[in-house]
Amino acid sequence: MPHFHPDPPRILGALLSEQSVLRTLRTLPLEAHVLVRLALLDPSDNHEKELDFVVLHPDLGIVVI
Repeated sequence: MPHFHPDPPRILGALLSEQSVLRTLRTLPLEAHVLVRLALLDPSDNHEKELDFVVLHPDLGIVVI
């Protein structure tokens, strides 16, 4: 199982699609890291945006979901 940040991941129970993706991400190898609900500040309007999942892998790179 990969490393999750935060650990444990904080996903609301009502978000069934995100729960499904999280179950799948748990099958990734140990060397992967998964950032969950990563907040970003949009400089164009100064509002916070959110990336549901960012997967980091040393050989395969970065995937943003």
